[in-house]
Amino acid sequence: MKAISFLIFFVFGQMLISSLAWPQGAFGDHGKLKYRLSAIHETQFQQLNSTPLNVDNELVPQPRYNSLSSADLFLNWRAFTLDIKTDAIFSDLEDANYEYTLRELYFGHPLGDHVQITVGRKILKWGTGFAFNPTGVVEPAKDAGDPSDRLNRFQGRPIIALDAYWGNHSLTLVYANELKSKGRFRLGDDELAVKFYSFIKDVDVSLIGHWKEKEKIKFGFNTAFTYGDHLELHSEFIAQVGSNKLYHQVLDSSDDQIFFGDFPYTTKYQSSKRLFYKLLMGMQYTFDSGLNLMAEYFYNRDGLTRTNWNQWRRFTLFHQKQIRQLPPNGASFPEFYNALNTLSPDGTMRHYGFIRGYLPKQKFGLELILFGNLVDSSGILIPTFNYYFNSHLNGWIRASYFGGREDSEFGMLFTKSSLELGLRLSF
Repeated sequence: MKAISFLIFFVFGQMLISSLAWPQGAFGDHGKLKYRLSAIHETQFQQLNSTPLNVDNELVPQPRYNSLSSADLFLNWRAFTLDIKTDAIFSDLEDANYEYTLRELYFGHPLGDHVQITVGRKILKWGTGFAFNPTGVVEPAKDAGDPSDRLNRFQGRPIIALDAYWGNHSLTLVYANELKSKGRFRLGDDELAVKFYSFIKDVDVSLIGHWKEKEKIKFGFNTAFTYGDHLELHSEFIAQVGSNKLYHQVLDSSDDQIFFGDFPYTTKYQSSKRLFYKLLMGMQYTFDSGLNLMAEYFYNRDGLTRTNWNQWRRFTLFHQKQIRQLPPNGASFPEFYNALNTLSPDGTMRHYGFIRGYLPKQKFGLELILFGNLVDSSGILIPTFNYYFNSHLNGWIRASYFGGREDSEFGMLFTKSSLELGLRLSF
């Protein structure tokens, strides 16, 4: 498969070199440098949950206080774009940690009147959803608790892309490869994606295809439709035959006090003929006052059923008790920590709902998000108050409240509530 990588790099390299004979005026405003600089500081306070998974904050220590300071520089000159970010992270558990992130670095240039080439690391947007993006196969995964990415955490993918445009249609071909340089430079897994877009009778429709080494081929679509000045409807669907997802073996066991010893995860549906799909349906309505209401439903066939969840929970709590007894059972340590890998920040089970209300005013904005597991009625409530001091400076107060029974998904998480205070300065 690496021959594919080198062939693609060679072909696109030749196209790139031939495109560098730019005609006069190709850059419009004489290649003027555009820039944007922003600095963010956010402090977070957490009230920890008395969950059985982390009694007294011993097994999986969580910070009660942390702060993030970051600077983000965006530059665009002619056909080149750069977005670089640095972070300084502090908490009551660790010393200062400094991180550098290359969010974007790409070259984009037209090849004629209807074709565009893009080479480098770029943040793409293929999905139509707000809190979830199942068809965003080459874009950053969204966080339903922070879909607007207030801290600029999204990172682009290393890609070579061709976009062709004609009429109300477009075709995008993408080759992606997560290049690895640890120890020595080497290519990662090859990845190909295609999107065909068309505007049909006031509906935006995109057909999506995706292939990656060692994974299943996926096909899907997404739509967006705006009715009048107030209502917008959107949907996403993507499917594959079989699944590469790793499942804990205890899900197929009737014994929740078992010891597996080795790595307990398997791709149990690798050769399955079942259809595994993700579905998103959403709508938003904007009132004349500016108030925007949004609702989305998300289904993930890869997620756990309620029976799966309860079996996993009993198994995990058994090994938690084995660890906390005197003397502790050493064999339970790997069982417990391996089991925690089942938890997913995107949601561990199958059915989720998202509701958002946003009211913009001249000097401030009010937002309320409710993200919930529709199977066990647990969830997160997130109110946010934004204040705009001027065109360059704004601040926010944001809180998160985790609710649910002790045996529910969000009721078992390590955090009970949190409070964030933030400032953003931008030029």
